[in-house]
Amino acid sequence: MTISIKEMLSGIFHTSIEGAHPIVAGFAADPKSIKPKGVASDPAKWADWRPYAVIDGEQPDCLMATNNIYFGLSSVRPDSSGRIKASQKLVAALHAVMVDDLGSGSGSKGSLDGLKLSPSWVLETSPDNYQAGYILQQPEKNTRVAAALVEGVAPAVGGDPGATNRVRWTRGVEGVNSKARVVEE
Repeated sequence: MTISIKEMLSGIFHTSIEGAHPIVAGFAADPKSIKPKGVASDPAKWADWRPYAVIDGEQPDCLMATNNIYFGLSSVRPDSSGRIKASQKLVAALHAVMVDDLGSGSGSKGSLDGLKLSPSWVLETSPDNYQAGYILQQPEKNTRVAAALVEGVAPAVGGDPGATNRVRWTRGVEGVNSKARVVEE
């Protein structure tokens, strides 16, 4: 079954939180290419991890099929100046949890067979390497409960133990993976 990023986000963020929005990022450059301070911005050369809010289901222009496409697992509120940031302090609610680096590919930390519950989605992010996501029936607004969810899921099934952040960037459907290692494969 093939779905669009808009459909994916609509399914994950099925319940809206007043004053908060899902966040996305999209860029063509290698995700590991972080722009050094003082260097001019060049979207073809440097990853732009700036988050954009998805408001009323409208997709920001950065979500193009030729870009790396990411979304955060939580809806966030703007900061005091009105800016959208991928910050744990701004999380309104956790909408999904994700287990990263499953499979048999380079960098895999666990097996898809280790999943005890059927995931809401499985996405191959690089050859034989997957992310598995679980959509929450109701968004979790309690910070402690949400933190316990994201901190407990990956270690329980053998995924990346570092993937324990409530605003963790997760690959979306569509898009590409332009990590240098993946492009070489």
